[in-house]
Amino acid sequence: MANLDSDPTAGSPPPATSRGWRRSLDRPWWQGVGAVVGTIGVIVAIAAACTATGGQPDHDNVITGDCNAQGTNNNLNCQTIAQASPRGDVTITPAMAIDVVYDGRPQDLPRPPAYSTDQALHHCDHWSDWITNTPNLYVVNPEHQLVLTAGDADVVAITQVQVRVLQRRPVRDITMIRCEYGAAGSPSYMIEVDTLSQKTRWQNWHASDNTWHDLPPESIVCRKADFAAALMTVASQQEYLYTGAVDLVANINGREIRQTLGTADRPLRWVMRSGDQRYNPRLSYDWNIQQGRWSQGMHTDLFG
Repeated sequence: MANLDSDPTAGSPPPATSRGWRRSLDRPWWQGVGAVVGTIGVIVAIAAACTATGGQPDHDNVITGDCNAQGTNNNLNCQTIAQASPRGDVTITPAMAIDVVYDGRPQDLPRPPAYSTDQALHHCDHWSDWITNTPNLYVVNPEHQLVLTAGDADVVAITQVQVRVLQRRPVRDITMIRCEYGAAGSPSYMIEVDTLSQKTRWQNWHASDNTWHDLPPESIVCRKADFAAALMTVASQQEYLYTGAVDLVANINGREIRQTLGTADRPLRWVMRSGDQRYNPRLSYDWNIQQGRWSQGMHTDLFG
C-alpha cells in the first residue's frame, strides 16, 4: 500500500517529535490503573511489571489431574490446585485532547456541549464525543492511550503499531480551541509513530539510559502484572490536516490480536503544532459558560 504521507518536503519543515507528558494523573485512564493496583506506587508498579522483549512467564512445577489410586491399603492426601484464569488484554483508546483545531474561522465555530463550572479546567473529556463527531475538528499532537492487562499466568505483548494516513491536506484558515488546563503526569512507556518514515519506536520513560527501541522487532512485554500503560504519540508533517487510523498488533499468550482505531467513515483527525502564531495557546478560543459564547484567551475568571 502506498504511503499517503511520503512527501516530507511539502509545506513546512519535518515534524518535531513529541513527548506526551501532558497528562493529569486524575484523568480516566490513570483512574483505571489505580483502581486495581492502588493509588500509591502506580508508576513503580507499572514499570516493574513490563520488560523489553521476549521471554515466557515462569511456571511452578506442579502436577494437576485426577486424584485416585489403584490397589488396596492406599492413603491419599488430595488437594485441589486452583488454576489461574487467563485475563490478558490490550486496549487502545482515542486521543484525549488538550488543544483542538477548527478548520475554519472563529465566527463559524460550532456550539459545543455545555459544561459546568467545576469542569472549567477539564472539559475536553466532556467534549470527546463532540470532538470525534464534528468533521472540522482536529486534535493537536494526538496522544493515544494503550493499556496492557496481564494475569499471573499471562504474557501480553505489543508487537506492532502503525498509523494509516487516509487523507491529508494543507492547513488554511484555522482556529485554535483549548479545553484542558491540567497538570502533568507520565506513563511508563512512550510509543512514537512517524507517519512520514512509517517507523515506530518505543522508550521506557523510567529507564536510566532513555534508549529508543524499534517496534518491531523489539516489543513491549508484560508478564505477571495487573496493568501497564503506554502513551502513543504521532509525528506527522506540520501545516497539514490529517485523517487516518491506528492499527495495533498484540500477542496474548501466543495468540495474535489485531485492533483498529478509526475507520474510513469515522477516521481519526489530527494536526501537528507548528511555530505559527495561530497555535499560541493564549490566543486560542474556549466556550465561555458565563457569557454563552466563544471567547479568546484563558478564562481565569472561571477557575476560582
